[in-house]
Amino acid sequence: MMLRAIGATTVVSFLGALSFPAAAETTICTSITSIPWTISAPGVYCLNSDFNVTLPSGAAISIDSSNVTLDLNRHSLNYLPTAAGAYVSGITLTQQKNVVIKNGSIQGFYIAIGLFDSLPYTTTQGNVIEDIAAEGGTSFGLYVEGQGNLVSGNRVARTGGPWSAVGILVVGPDNVVRNNEVIATGSPTQPAFAIYGYGCTGLIVDENRISGVMSQGSGSFGIYFFGSSHGIVHNNSVDRADASGATSPWSYGIAFDSSTDNAAVGNRITAFYWGIYASSGSSAQTSGNIVIGGSVPVAGTTTATTY
Repeated sequence: MMLRAIGATTVVSFLGALSFPAAAETTICTSITSIPWTISAPGVYCLNSDFNVTLPSGAAISIDSSNVTLDLNRHSLNYLPTAAGAYVSGITLTQQKNVVIKNGSIQGFYIAIGLFDSLPYTTTQGNVIEDIAAEGGTSFGLYVEGQGNLVSGNRVARTGGPWSAVGILVVGPDNVVRNNEVIATGSPTQPAFAIYGYGCTGLIVDENRISGVMSQGSGSFGIYFFGSSHGIVHNNSVDRADASGATSPWSYGIAFDSSTDNAAVGNRITAFYWGIYASSGSSAQTSGNIVIGGSVPVAGTTTATTY
């Protein structure tokens, strides 16, 4: 099955109480005192308060330098929409290296955090997004283009609006998505993807917990690879498709589309119609997965060779 792909270069509110893990506050830093704010030099930057954002477009914080650490210090960027469907992002960078964005809440934006690049997606490199609560985004939670980037320890919840909803989107080679929670992605009328690898080589999707991919009749995907090769989907928990559960033929726990030489190992998948699915022309090897409540547990894959 060929599905409509989200264009890699097209960057397509819930205000809730959040509980953050304990983290040391950064005190030796350049404080961000107003929004919008542009970071134009290397260094350590931080938030010392919450911000309610009312921009009509653009980003609350733009990072225009490599070698930056941005610590939100357990504070929040909260988008208060000025118009329905506004394309406003929380934090963005384009073709920067060695940037760390961590430790806070970003709520209600079209994209919570966007790391942008262009073909061949090897310039935006070595960046880290960690310990972020991306809540109530209208299209994307975390949007990552580039090479060798790490997305770890984040909570991406209730992503969905008038467009296709993606909790975490990754584009490019050698990226890692590890130990994230992706919860309640989607809307009743648009396709929903908890974790989406687009045009990736060597993508590792490991130890993530996915629950509630909520699209009825339009496509519900826990983990979805499109045009991607040599990836590993390992030890993830992917639970509950949508209100129709395993009866919806458009729900997939793990799916490979136009993707070759990937592996799905040791995953636990519950209540999707298709547990693990590889479309015609795709190839994936599987080993040690547990599929519960699926109408078709495994389709289009081959058993991995063990030694």
